[in-house]
Amino acid sequence: MKAFHVITASAGSGKTYTLCEHFITIAVSDPQQLKHGFKRILAVTFTNKAAAELKFRILQTLQDIHNENPSVAKLTSSITTTLGISTSELQQRCIRVHQFILHQYSQFSVSTLDSFTHKLVRAFHQELELPGPFTIELDVKGFYNRIIGELMDLFGKNATVTGVVSDFARSRIHDAGHWDPQFLLWSFTELLEQERARPYIEIIRQFKDSELKAQHESIVKSIFYYQTEVVKRADAVFQYASSHGITAAMCIGKSRGFWAVLQKIKKQQTCRPEFFENTHFEKC
Repeated sequence: MKAFHVITASAGSGKTYTLCEHFITIAVSDPQQLKHGFKRILAVTFTNKAAAELKFRILQTLQDIHNENPSVAKLTSSITTTLGISTSELQQRCIRVHQFILHQYSQFSVSTLDSFTHKLVRAFHQELELPGPFTIELDVKGFYNRIIGELMDLFGKNATVTGVVSDFARSRIHDAGHWDPQFLLWSFTELLEQERARPYIEIIRQFKDSELKAQHESIVKSIFYYQTEVVKRADAVFQYASSHGITAAMCIGKSRGFWAVLQKIKKQQTCRPEFFENTHFEKC
């Protein structure tokens, strides 16, 4: 058998059947290791339901092969051909493996990916520099609340944390008009959960703190420059409109359309993106 075998299949095309065949083939391949062979096989899937189904199918198939069930005749033929053994020999191996699995069910390694990862991390927690009695946090909101609380405890004590939180709060207060830094941080965590944010998070992780600060300052300067330019241009449009006798009533949407956008820009207020679509002066 190949050491690495990739099976590509769509939904409902028989992945469970194929995985079951491979598992049994490996488990019964060595007659001297029937008691322990299955322990050396790791099968992982995405959900608990799929893992339970695969376990059931493996045990059921082992029994069906031994009982000469016609439904597994094709599978039996495939395994005997692969291993080069007789059907009766395969039947005896299958029933023995079936019994060994039932007697050592905890060693039957068919689980979910997250369950396997958890076991792996727990086994190597010292190498990963994690505390021994760590727990898996499933309540994401509770996790964020605790992290934000710990971060705020360092505010005023740790210079780096104080600087970052202060800069973040100042920038968000200007945009959102809210003064509570904990609320602002909590609002920001909602962005982190979005799938589209992940590529950007990975990019940000590559920068050092000093580099991020420099990038932030550069972006803030650019935003300020463009905001100033847009306000200047909005003011210029108002001056042009005033000198040519153009009023809000002459615009699409009147005082709620293009004219309203200009007023908001001039006052440096936030405008929704759709305000900039399909807005123009009527012909005079």
